[in-house]
Amino acid sequence: MVICNFYRKSGAMKWSLVMRIAWMMVVSAGVAHAGDAPAYDVKTTSIVGQQDAEIRCPSVCTKAGHGGWNGQWTNTPPSGIGPVCGCTAKPKAVTTSAKESQRSTQAISPPIAAAWMYMSDDQQYNTIPQAWPDINFKNVDVLYTGPAGVQADGTFGLYSSASTGDLSNRFKWLIQRARSQNPKIKIIVSQWWGSGNGIWGSSLEALNTDAAIRKYTGSVAAFLHSYLGVSGGVDGFDIDYESNNVSSNISKITAQIRTQLDALSKANGGRPFYLTASPATTSNLGPAVASLNFVNMQTYAGGSDLTPQSFIEIGLKPQQLLYGICPESQCTTPSVSKAESQYTTYGLAGIHLWRLNSDNYTYENQVQAQVYSFLHKP
Repeated sequence: MVICNFYRKSGAMKWSLVMRIAWMMVVSAGVAHAGDAPAYDVKTTSIVGQQDAEIRCPSVCTKAGHGGWNGQWTNTPPSGIGPVCGCTAKPKAVTTSAKESQRSTQAISPPIAAAWMYMSDDQQYNTIPQAWPDINFKNVDVLYTGPAGVQADGTFGLYSSASTGDLSNRFKWLIQRARSQNPKIKIIVSQWWGSGNGIWGSSLEALNTDAAIRKYTGSVAAFLHSYLGVSGGVDGFDIDYESNNVSSNISKITAQIRTQLDALSKANGGRPFYLTASPATTSNLGPAVASLNFVNMQTYAGGSDLTPQSFIEIGLKPQQLLYGICPESQCTTPSVSKAESQYTTYGLAGIHLWRLNSDNYTYENQVQAQVYSFLHKP
């Protein structure tokens, strides 16, 4: 995405003091140990080392209805009932009406009027920016938001520090606000690109080993699971595919995330969880398209030379593609009329707009209303 202003609390097993000592003895024998926060044992078959645990445990935890894997495992737990993976707590039960349940399982289908919210124009994350309450979400079918990224522990998440506060405060506010205006809106969180040190985390460039990739991809479903109780939750995961997010490992990353999201869907009654990409390039992307639901073409700014044909040639269908416009100040962008023409000519899935909340937000919201009206005209 173009931007003008360029801890995770892991869980821990609830041991008694004796149990903790026993667990530490197991760890000293070579068992992976991550964190010291509340979590739970889930039984599995024999684990053949750390690599096997990293492949298997995320799925074991998700299928058992837990938030995800916390990095712990052992074949010989103090309880004597093993092998086990250490899993984070199950989310609190949420009472939903029949209508709310139906909304959460409704699939995203064209035409799609998508738009973006950027959460880090300033780094005072315990506050809500003054303009945000004025944003209109009624004209948005799918809301994309970031920046999220690779955190210090190697998992996917939202940044938090003593100096910035916790970005999840803004994320939760955004989910609640958008759904209060538009109960049917789908919300997708995006892995950002660039340099996010002290702001949002790191790009995919940080995933420089297979083990790092497995840890990261296993944490994506856990992140989505942890928000199921927040006003209908989060519906998917996106990769802002440009600059230092462009990776020769992208197909491996997306395939592993796809597997995790499918398991999460199965554990939640078939609710869809989406995997999308928002590319400013097609480099290395071809082998990953089989894992993707939709692609937001960055046909503006640095990706202005891209066309729908660029993505069709790497194996995507027109019905998976959203054409991009950027009414943000000083952003090179195609006109709304061109976006509408390309949508019609190619039979695309929709149009996405970067973004709703820059200093030009009044105009951006007007453009979004225009796009929505065009796509959903009788």
